[in-house]
Amino acid sequence: SIDEGSLASSLSQQDSIDLSDGQLSGPSRLLELSSQMSGFAITSLSISRNSFVDVSAPQPYNDASEANAAVLAFAGALAGHGTITSLDISDNGLGCKGQSGLVALMEAVGGGGK
Repeated sequence: SIDEGSLASSLSQQDSIDLSDGQLSGPSRLLELSSQMSGFAITSLSISRNSFVDVSAPQPYNDASEANAAVLAFAGALAGHGTITSLDISDNGLGCKGQSGLVALMEAVGGGGK
């Protein structure tokens, strides 16, 4: 379990970070992780089962939502991170809505592919 303060203070010394099963609750925590990832020399990251995308939100594809903005920020941080070799983002509601975030995330994982 992580504290509710800065992620950097509790995670910066670890090789593997597991924030699955609701430990990274909501888009604001994903944004916090994204902004601090450059300081983590991690090789393994699990953020599964956190439900970042609100599938009941009325916006088409949720592209304007806070959740999608957080997924886009995470994709950018991931693309610039050089040490992560294992990533689990399963069961987060991605693909239901938030399509631009999902596309950016897949590009980051695939090394850009543009």
